Amino acid sequence: MKMKSIAKYVFISRVLLLLYRNLFAAIDKMFLIWQILLPVFQIYIMGYAYSALIGDQGISVGALSISYVSFLTAGMMGFNVMQGSQIAGTIFWNDKRNGMFQQILAMPFNKIQYVIANLVTLIIIGLTSATAIILIGLPTIFQDINITLWGMSYTIFALVAGSVFFGSFTIILSTKMKSSETYNVFSNGLFIFFIFVSSVF
Repeated sequence: MKMKSIAKYVFISRVLLLLYRNLFAAIDKMFLIWQILLPVFQIYIMGYAYSALIGDQGISVGALSISYVSFLTAGMMGFNVMQGSQIAGTIFWNDKRNGMFQQILAMPFNKIQYVIANLVTLIIIGLTSATAIILIGLPTIFQDINITLWGMSYTIFALVAGSVFFGSFTIILSTKMKSSETYNVFSNGLFIFFIFVSSVF
């Protein structure tokens, strides 16, 4: 039992080390800034511009009718999760190109710990950006928002599941692409398709 607890502690500590490395060394800081600035532009510029076209009729969601800006603010949370998930593929691609992936595996880390650390990185970024979007968009959605325990639980689950799904997708994609240009073209093209069919805007 003691050996199992030690092995679990070692496993978690190694994942946390890789997680720290991802958050503070492997991620482009300008990308994180863009994750905040883009929703601000979308919500306050595009949101109100399209609201003027739609008028006062709003958007019907089930039996409710909400403003387009509130609809867009919620959609931007999903959009950021999809966009942020490209980090996992980019980290793996850069590590593979620069030889860092082989160096990490030569140290006391394995592939499972590496993948888990990448996915946890995405979950943290997804939840953080979603919180930031809610705070940024709060002046526009407070009249439509109805906070419940079930709603919060469902939102957190959707963000975590979306981060894991799209993050796994980009990791798989990055292992199949031979060049960064090909990876960027395929990932951006597919995410544009996902954004279109998800009715974010």
